Amino acid sequence: MRYRRVVDTLGARFGMERWSRRFRSICLLAVTLATACRNEVAASAEQFQSFWPRFREAIVREDKTALAAMTRFPFETRGALDESPTSHWDRTRFLAEIEALLRQDAGMSAKPETLRAFVGRTVSPADDDDASARVGGLVFQRLDEEWRWTGAYVDD
Repeated sequence: MRYRRVVDTLGARFGMERWSRRFRSICLLAVTLATACRNEVAASAEQFQSFWPRFREAIVREDKTALAAMTRFPFETRGALDESPTSHWDRTRFLAEIEALLRQDAGMSAKPETLRAFVGRTVSPADDDDASARVGGLVFQRLDEEWRWTGAYVDD
């Protein structure tokens, strides 16, 4: 009812008395759409927050099979610089090289720290957006309503 009063007041103020019903409907539709969009963004952020503990646990346990199940292939790796070439790993190459990737320096602190240790101490990463997230040099995307590990920045 509060919205109705505001809409009626605005309609009267701008000489739209006869249009107030239509104007009210448009305003209510706009509020409903804004609320729905906000809820969708919150839901996908929650999905990443529920994905992260499973991913983190697989890294800490060194469970390559579980990691592969959470990964989109081809998995993309690239160096730290924009001009660094991109490499595409299939599942076989991923399983063969994942240990070397996780032993690399995460580059997130002054003291050298492996990517595995960095992920292990990152209990709850900061939220990014509803379609992608980045935790250190790890890149994640929401694909078909599920979060997947899609790439990593690696040492050149």
